[in-house]
Amino acid sequence: MTKMKVYQYKLIDNIRKKLSEWLSSDKGIPSAEVKRFFHSISGTAPTIELDGIGALAADAMKTADGNKGMTWNRKNIQDLITPLLKECYQFEYQNEIDFPIKADLNEKRKIVFLVENDTNFLISIKDFLEIKGFHVFGFTDADKAISALYDVKPDCILLDIFLGDQSGLDTLAHISKTVQKQYVPVVMLSDTNSTDLRMESYKQGADDFIQKPFVLEELFIRVNRQIERKGFVDHLILVDELTRLYNRKYLRNSFSHLCAKQWEEEKDLSIAFLDLDYFKKVNDQYGHLTGDTVLKEFSRFVKKRLRPEDILIRYGGEEFVLLSPELSAAKSKEYLEKILAAFSAFIFNDEDGHEFSCTFSSGVVDVDASVSTSLSYWLDLADLALYKSKENGRNQVTLFNRNMSSSIKSVSIALLEDDPIMQVLLSNTIKQTASTSKIPIKISKFESGEQFLESKWMEENKRGMVLLNIFMDGMSGIETLKQADFNDFTVLMLSAETGRTEMMQAIELGVADYVIKPFSIHSMENKILFYLSRLAENNRENGHEENIDS
Repeated sequence: MTKMKVYQYKLIDNIRKKLSEWLSSDKGIPSAEVKRFFHSISGTAPTIELDGIGALAADAMKTADGNKGMTWNRKNIQDLITPLLKECYQFEYQNEIDFPIKADLNEKRKIVFLVENDTNFLISIKDFLEIKGFHVFGFTDADKAISALYDVKPDCILLDIFLGDQSGLDTLAHISKTVQKQYVPVVMLSDTNSTDLRMESYKQGADDFIQKPFVLEELFIRVNRQIERKGFVDHLILVDELTRLYNRKYLRNSFSHLCAKQWEEEKDLSIAFLDLDYFKKVNDQYGHLTGDTVLKEFSRFVKKRLRPEDILIRYGGEEFVLLSPELSAAKSKEYLEKILAAFSAFIFNDEDGHEFSCTFSSGVVDVDASVSTSLSYWLDLADLALYKSKENGRNQVTLFNRNMSSSIKSVSIALLEDDPIMQVLLSNTIKQTASTSKIPIKISKFESGEQFLESKWMEENKRGMVLLNIFMDGMSGIETLKQADFNDFTVLMLSAETGRTEMMQAIELGVADYVIKPFSIHSMENKILFYLSRLAENNRENGHEENIDS
């Protein structure tokens, strides 16, 4: 380490100590002390080539100087020091890590499922592929991977042939129809290179077979090639394989054409969101195969009752979009209510012959091309009307009006971190990411596992995200995981590189993901955005389910 680096780390260490002292204190900090500290930093930092830190310290000094006589409480100090904290942390990260991580909040990362019972190997591959820009879901249990396949649509699956008590080939046979319909490539991993295993893998539907040990760069190239092929196929396909309806790609083109026509001819155009009610319960109670049957029958049932010029799109999961040219939203609502009444009387049968019925909720809006030609704009308004249908009990169609506002349930987040500086940094990162993405959140902070468990946070929130430091004074993150049932929560584990054994335990205990300190702020934002978006979508789907069921 150069002498300059020694000076830089020494200054940052002093900054961390002072800020930690302030954040841990219940006493107010005099403005003169705050100004004096930042004055010192603003002068020292530029002399040792920390210009960014020096500039932020100078800004903080000016703020303190503008509030002479003020006593700074913990909240005010936190707001003041957050930009400086991020700059210090980013410096430490860049000097610890010698590779760049591409992370952009506007970039949609490709999703890889990695099913591997060797947690040490799983962590190594997951870390490598995430450095390459993928978002990797790691599973040590094949059944959990199969279940997740219906909630998250991966771009590629890496599946070990030998999964302890489970067989990778059996798992492949189980998911083969699903992955073929979704055009998801499967790459088999194996310790042996026997011809029989390779042939059986290809017969079951595998797209590639890689023998361990392998060169990591070769793995990346082969996985990336499979994902690029999938992207090419996805681009060409306009029809959803399961329902035989048009897909989202067709929606964009159709809407643009109809919107232009509406502008020229000044004729009605309406757009509706349709969503099957309690579809997750159908999957849970009757199985995913029955769930697929419901989706196919619903699509056939609705399409049969529409006009020839109407366009029904499978938007994703159990959501559908209906474009109705030359039909007002009010008229479309009448049509949909008739379809809903008929569909609610339709009887389904599961594989064991049990009978059940389904309903759907819908939101409809009039499109006015003179206001906006953006598809997302009109989908958002239809979505608000759909949410109002759900809020009012489901099984109904709601017409959008301008008095509607978003009342999506906040995503509950528990932050378990005993380092006050890291707590501020993470809290701020979560808030900024949520704000940018317009996702409402509610953060609760805890300094220990004991405090978290005593708070009854899990009982009060039912679902949400938990960010958990693996190493905390008192009850560790691992012990906290063992003390409660986190199955309904998305858990992100925070760990130092030295905590590899604990990380392996955490994965076996079912954590969704982990982040190694020091981490890139942008990389953390990317992870948080991914999980927040999923939780927000779940909240929108299940928003008032508890009230409706009670």
